[in-house]
Amino acid sequence: MGIIAPFDAVQSLGVTGQLGFTNGFGRIRYGYNFFGLLDDAAGIYQRVLTLAGKETIQRSIFRPTNPQTGPQQAWRGVFRAGVAAYHALTDAERLLLLKKARTRGMTGFNLFVGNWLQSHRT
Repeated sequence: MGIIAPFDAVQSLGVTGQLGFTNGFGRIRYGYNFFGLLDDAAGIYQRVLTLAGKETIQRSIFRPTNPQTGPQQAWRGVFRAGVAAYHALTDAERLLLLKKARTRGMTGFNLFVGNWLQSHRT
């Protein structure tokens, strides 16, 4: 068994979309990834309907923050408790939720957690 150099191990082509950009992580070329590449062409592209017809525009890059404030941490605790409560349900209760959720085009989990959050809103 021979030794394979890191760049020789896997060669892939992973370009998506008309403009050749993937999910906002950066540009990809054959066999190599460049995640977070800072480039004028990088960003989020969106097709919008204008008076002249459909047009592709570039949106600015959005870098989300992770607030560690007291209210944000409390709300995350409520969400965590809702997920734990869902996992504590019996299979029969989950099946009832799933049947009710399908009429709304949702999953049983989404319906339960949505109702949980709504009931714990201050």
